[in-house]
Amino acid sequence: RSSCAAASHGHRSALARRGALVPMALSFFERQVLVGFLVCMVMVGVFREVAQLKQLGASIQNHLLEDHYAALGLTETVARHEISAAFKRVASRLAARPHDEEARVRHARAARAHEVLSKSDAR
Repeated sequence: RSSCAAASHGHRSALARRGALVPMALSFFERQVLVGFLVCMVMVGVFREVAQLKQLGASIQNHLLEDHYAALGLTETVARHEISAAFKRVASRLAARPHDEEARVRHARAARAHEVLSKSDAR
């Protein structure tokens, strides 16, 4: 017997006895709709998680590939005191354009580069 036939005759199926997620009192069509809805909700959650993981991976990759010396216009053999001077030079040049989005991004990169390169263990 199918679970529909068992439910219609007053018998509880093994699935119903175990506390199934889909109640047996529903018609076959209602169960299919409910299962489809549950599958869609799970897939939406999976797609959201995948999108968040891709975004996190891209930000990590950008962070790892970011060249701090290039952000300040320096080479890797630069002295420590030249790092602060280069940051001040870049920051003053970019401060003249307060409404330019690219200038804001470049200033943020330069600030991060100055923060990282001013630490001797991070260099």
